[in-house]
Amino acid sequence: MFLSASIEHIDSVNHLSNISTTIYLPGCSLRCPYCFNMDIVNNKDLKAYTWDSFTNEVQKNISGHFVLTGGEATYNQNFETIVTFINKLRPKSIQLNTNMLQPDKLSWFLKSTKNPIVAFDFKSTLSTYSQMNPIVTDFQKRFIDSFFALKDYIENVNEYFLLQCRTTLYRGINLNKLTEMAEMLNVVNCKNFTWNLQDIYPDKEIDLDVVKDWIITLKKNFHLHLLYNEEETSIDNQV
Repeated sequence: MFLSASIEHIDSVNHLSNISTTIYLPGCSLRCPYCFNMDIVNNKDLKAYTWDSFTNEVQKNISGHFVLTGGEATYNQNFETIVTFINKLRPKSIQLNTNMLQPDKLSWFLKSTKNPIVAFDFKSTLSTYSQMNPIVTDFQKRFIDSFFALKDYIENVNEYFLLQCRTTLYRGINLNKLTEMAEMLNVVNCKNFTWNLQDIYPDKEIDLDVVKDWIITLKKNFHLHLLYNEEETSIDNQV
């Protein structure tokens, strides 16, 4: 087996709580206009591995924590094979970063991994998503199926499951859209669930004061643990 990937062993950014070995896989079912990993999506400058060289490299992990990202890891043809191998290493956790468009793969990951973590993208309201990504015609069903796979796991397996939703603040986002999204996210009864509003790396498309007003309003109306660029910020003191 040959596969393309980039492997980073001391990554302090991607994992939700720990230093990790992060595996970047090429390919994605989306072409978001603000994507900053497009070189990875398009398999540019990634290393070509044989299966043996890949597994040897993955075993150099020192923390016990792993992240699978991309691109879109669930879109990669080697996804299940890679997860199965990492599970044999008895990891402390495997985190999946996902766009939620492969519900069967997500459900399999949750059932197959002893200590799963998920960070998922929620791009926009389900009704307006196609304005940003017109190539995906069945986004709504795929996303909802994935959402209920997460909800089922939380309610029946682990309510302390580490889960994060990520929404990028591109110029098409506004408070009305965030409110509609919050109504859906508010039903997630997970004890360790955060919603992270993040700027387009490395730039801002929406003024910080506007974002603060949005977060204050959302916090008043919903029981959600909101972050801004992964931080609590001083916004909490204003509510």
